[in-house]
Amino acid sequence: MRTGDFFPNLNNLEPDRDKIYNGCYLMLGGLIKKVLIADPASGLISPVFSNPATYDFTSLILAGIGYSIQVFCDFSGLTDMARGVGALLGFYLPENFKAPFFSLSGRELWQRWHITLSFWLRDYIYFSLGGSKVAVWRTHLNLILTMTIGGFWHGADYTFIAWGFYWGVLLAVERYLETSLGWKLTPNKNFVLKIVKVWIVFLLFSFGAILFRANNANMMIQHVFGIFENVPNKIETELIFSSLSWLGNAGSLIDGNSFFLLNQMENLEKFFYLFLGLVFFNWVEYVPDFWKRFRKYDPWLLIFVGVVSVFLLALFSEDSSAFIYYKF
Repeated sequence: MRTGDFFPNLNNLEPDRDKIYNGCYLMLGGLIKKVLIADPASGLISPVFSNPATYDFTSLILAGIGYSIQVFCDFSGLTDMARGVGALLGFYLPENFKAPFFSLSGRELWQRWHITLSFWLRDYIYFSLGGSKVAVWRTHLNLILTMTIGGFWHGADYTFIAWGFYWGVLLAVERYLETSLGWKLTPNKNFVLKIVKVWIVFLLFSFGAILFRANNANMMIQHVFGIFENVPNKIETELIFSSLSWLGNAGSLIDGNSFFLLNQMENLEKFFYLFLGLVFFNWVEYVPDFWKRFRKYDPWLLIFVGVVSVFLLALFSEDSSAFIYYKF
C-alpha cells in the first residue's frame, strides 16, 4: 500500500454507515473464501503435490487447477478480511484482486491479480530497467527479468524462480504477438471467443501454479513431466475411464492413485462446487455495480448474508489451515 493511498485515511477515520456495512460484507466474504473453498481445495490437492510421480495425468492437471482455486480464495480472502477490519476502523484499503480469472490476456491478469505487488514490480523494477522505452528485445528481456525477480521475491527457491521466469516468458511472447504480429488479444466483442481466451489464460495460470506450489524442484519436474509424458494416450485412456465413472463405479477398476477417479463421485463433485465458488467470487469482483442495487436493503441484507454464512460455515467447514501468504 502506498503513502498516497494510506495517509488520506488519517483525515477521516470516523466509521460511517457505509464503511461498517462494507467491512462486514468483506469479512464474511473473505471468511467464506478461506474456510469453504481454499481449505477444502487444499485437502484435495495436497496428496498430489506430496507425491506427484504416483498420480495420473488427470490428477496432475486438476491439482494445478485446484491450487489456482486455493491460492485465489486464500489470498483474496485474507485481503478481504483485512480490508473489512480496516473499514470498521475507518480506513480504506485498496483492492488487491479484481476478477483475475476473467482476464483475456496475461497482461490483464497481472493488472487484476495481487495488484499491489504487480504495480510495485512495474514501477520499481520494470520501469527502472527501461520498461518499453528501449529496443524490442530489451523490452522482452525486461519483462522476463521483472517477473523472475517477482518469483525470487516469494523466496530463494527454484520453484518460485521457475514460476517467475515462466510468467516473464509468457508476457514477452504475448507482447511480441500484439506488437510485432498485430494480434488483438483484448478486447473482443465475440462472447464465445472471450470464453475461450478466459479459459486459456486460466489454464496457463494453473500450469504456473504447479511450479509455484511444488514442494521442491525435483517434485516440480516430476509433476511437469508426468503431465507431458505420453499426453495423447493418457488423455484418451483417462477420458474413457472418467466417462465410465459417471455411469458406474469404474474408478475402482483402475490401479494407481487418482483423487479424481478413485472415490470419483465424491471428489469430482467437491471439485466442481469449489470451481463454482471460484467463478462466483470472480464474477462478484467483475460486476461490483450489480450488487449496489441491493444495498438499499441494508441492514436486513447484512443480517440475511450473515445468517446464511454462519449456516454454510457450520455445515460445510473442514479443518482450517494457515493463510498461504503468511510465509511471505
